[in-house]
Amino acid sequence: MGTLTAQEVLDVVSTDGIQVKLTEDFDLDVFPASKLQPTHLLVLRAEKQRLVKHLSREVAKELKISTFGGKKLFNNYHGHHFTCPQCKAAGLGYGKRCSEGKPLWFMYQLEAYVDD
Repeated sequence: MGTLTAQEVLDVVSTDGIQVKLTEDFDLDVFPASKLQPTHLLVLRAEKQRLVKHLSREVAKELKISTFGGKKLFNNYHGHHFTCPQCKAAGLGYGKRCSEGKPLWFMYQLEAYVDD
């Protein structure tokens, strides 16, 4: 399946009733787990990086994120980050961002996946 596009991989697994979504941690959420077969796992693991990139671009399009919104996303995230001890620690690799900072970070990071 290495010749399939990321969208084609998603289409193939969806025909078996499996949904793949992007998490706020830029990982894949696959459900329902009860329908996953070993072949699905092999394909999803092998194509994970391409799938995350593809899904990130799709989410960025859905949310209408543009490179022009970059300053706003930057200001929103950094305005919170530098006043939140939990998010500052997460930025240094200690723990996770808080419930307010996590979606701000996700939105800010999505800008990297905007097609120019």
